[in-house]
Amino acid sequence: MTSEREVLSPEVEGILRELARDPSSTLLRVPRPSSPASLFAGERRFDPGRTGLNAAERELVRVHREEIARLLRQAATHRLISDPNPRYHITRFVSPTQRRAPLDRRVFDGEARHLNPLSRDVAGHAVFDALLGADVSKWPSVLELSTLAQRFVATDQGRILAGIALVTTDQPKLALPILLEVAHRRATGPLAANAWTNAGFAYIGLVDRELAHDSQETAARLEETSGANDINWLINALLIDKTDSADRAARRITQRFPESCASLDEQVEIQHPLIRILGRSTTFPALSLGRKLADRWSASPRKVLRVFEP
Repeated sequence: MTSEREVLSPEVEGILRELARDPSSTLLRVPRPSSPASLFAGERRFDPGRTGLNAAERELVRVHREEIARLLRQAATHRLISDPNPRYHITRFVSPTQRRAPLDRRVFDGEARHLNPLSRDVAGHAVFDALLGADVSKWPSVLELSTLAQRFVATDQGRILAGIALVTTDQPKLALPILLEVAHRRATGPLAANAWTNAGFAYIGLVDRELAHDSQETAARLEETSGANDINWLINALLIDKTDSADRAARRITQRFPESCASLDEQVEIQHPLIRILGRSTTFPALSLGRKLADRWSASPRKVLRVFEP
């Protein structure tokens, strides 16, 4: 995911206000299909000439779709990484040594101050109204925001955000086809790596550590920028007793993470409670294997073994 910032123009504001006053407007309502994956397949875009859109909606889709979609993806990303008790590891770093720039709420609220109220409901929430000045925990969900963004511009960033949202709400089976479609179509590059990263978490949710390991190794080899997958790769290699793979992951961690590294410490701290719930019958063998291998590792990969400690 990348950091994005977009200022909505007065023209867009005016169109949104017009939509908010029109009780027949449906553009800013998120549909509830039987299969969420259907919203994120292929390169679908809203057709401004489609039946059922009023003049204001057609203008919004035709001219301003990009800025609306970017704003919604920005909000979804901030909602995701602001969770104080993440159930899955969402790194706050864009590289081993660079922390992700947080959303400046003063700027965000200032740019959108005059947008209130602007939209029809999204799954029961007034979208822009709910974003302005409210605590992030009260914002529409990541899935709602990313789904609405896709209605304006279908992007792989939006698809990955939706996939993460489904994984983190215990719907890995729904997330997996969305993430794998991006991973296979992109094949290389940071978005492919990001898709494989989160496919790995979906496989963990489906209790398939072998495929989780393979997905996270693939993401690491595609140079996923944060380095988180080198750590995920090592953890899963130890959990499924893959000695050679664990050594390869440890070498990458040595290359990418200095011994004193805030991102490595953060990732170990976040993952420790997530791994501990697997129970000692699972974590103790992984810790024992890691300790046997640790004599040939540097200090950085040895730190990762702390995730298995009681």
